[in-house]
Amino acid sequence: MGDLTLGKAIATRRLNVLGDGRRPVTIRIGRPRRVRVGEWACPVQFVGLGETHYIAGRGVDSCQALVEALAGIHYTLAQSGSRFSWSSIKDETGFPRAVPYSFGPKFSARVNQHIDRELERFIQNAKRRLKRKDSARRSTRPSNRALERAGFAGRSTPR
Repeated sequence: MGDLTLGKAIATRRLNVLGDGRRPVTIRIGRPRRVRVGEWACPVQFVGLGETHYIAGRGVDSCQALVEALAGIHYTLAQSGSRFSWSSIKDETGFPRAVPYSFGPKFSARVNQHIDRELERFIQNAKRRLKRKDSARRSTRPSNRALERAGFAGRSTPR
C-alpha cells in the first residue's frame, strides 16, 4: 500500500471467525483520496486476520476506488480460508462478490443476466411456496357456507 495511510475510518465492520472461539476480525475502510492525477485509492485495514495488514482499492475516481476496496475486502476474506459470521449470520460477511467490469461490458452483461435469472427464479419459487402455504391454511379453516346459505353469516339474527 506504500505510504497510503488509513486515516480516519469512514466505515467499520466487525466479523467473528467461526470455529476459532469467535475471534473478532475488524475491517476499517478509509476515505478514498487522490494519489495522483487520474488515480484514486481507498485504504482498508484488517485487524485479527493474523498480523494487521492493509489493502487499497484503486480507480480513476473516488467511487471506483471505493468499489474496488469493497471487492478487495471480499477477496481477502475469501482467501483467508476462514469462515465468518456477521450480525449473527453464519457464513456471511456482508461483503458480496462484485461483478467485475474490467473484462468488458459484454462479460458484465452476461454475468448480470445470469444473476437476474437466478433472482427471478428465487422470487417465483418463494411466491409459489407462499401461495401453497396460504392455500393450505385456507383449506383448514372452518367454513361458514352453511350459515351463509341460512342467512346467519355475520349477523346475530336471520334476515
